[in-house]
Amino acid sequence: MTTQPTTTPPVTTPGCTTPAVAALGTVDIRDGSADPVARAAVGARVVEAGGTVGVVTATQDATSAVLYPDGPSAAATALADALGVTGGAEVGDVDRITVVIGAGDAARLVCAP
Repeated sequence: MTTQPTTTPPVTTPGCTTPAVAALGTVDIRDGSADPVARAAVGARVVEAGGTVGVVTATQDATSAVLYPDGPSAAATALADALGVTGGAEVGDVDRITVVIGAGDAARLVCAP
């Protein structure tokens, strides 16, 4: 008899839903978690909010955030609220709205089924 290795699942937000965000458009994702499950879950939440996932890149960020280029921020602020990002959205060096998945707090952006 072989014993299967066990892994501890990440702490997730149980049963969370992502409300629609008006005029969201394409959203890039910067993934600092190196966790394909977190990356896929955040992408799914962006789509659930009415957006399209754009460029996905790896990063070294430790804290999750929603960034937007200088200018109007209503959609970015609404997305930050929808994802439960602490501190709301902030201006960053990005071309369009970007969700940053931080290595230290990625699990809170992931919804459990």
